[in-house]
Amino acid sequence: MHPLLLAAIILLAIAVFGFVAARLTRTDPRPQTVEIEAPRDRVVETLERVEELPSWSSNIESVEGSDAPGTHVQRWRDGTDRTVRVERSGLPNALVWSYAVELPMGDAAPATGRWTFELADLGSRTRVTIDVREDEHSAGFELFQMVRGRSSDAVLFLEELKDRVEHPGETPARPADEQA
Repeated sequence: MHPLLLAAIILLAIAVFGFVAARLTRTDPRPQTVEIEAPRDRVVETLERVEELPSWSSNIESVEGSDAPGTHVQRWRDGTDRTVRVERSGLPNALVWSYAVELPMGDAAPATGRWTFELADLGSRTRVTIDVREDEHSAGFELFQMVRGRSSDAVLFLEELKDRVEHPGETPARPADEQA
């Protein structure tokens, strides 16, 4: 192999490794916010009725109970299973979903993180802010998430939550590839 080609391959490998390693602890510095035309209690009820998630969240295919109290397993449409514990946090107006993701690529340890929903009572409206924190995990998970495009999960979830709470009896439209 030509020495310059070998040097270029090595530099490319180092650059890719550095990029992935720099992203191993993921925190979105910009929590996402939406205002929902409904009282806070109705928003909390919707978030706590996890068995209904597949009927309105386009990312979640199914929800099953778990052996551990207060937890459930979300099967996402990307093929991942997320064991989620729903809990009230120490904050008076917050709900936390802590999760561990079982990866389809067989990584040794699951990826972990949490979605914190802060719910501000604005009378007849509720401001919901979602703060996504992901703990350290494998480079394989990072590559999986980059390919799949995770950055819009929280934004899409908030849009769908708003739609579900404001229009509870309506069936949400699914992407065209799911309607077949």
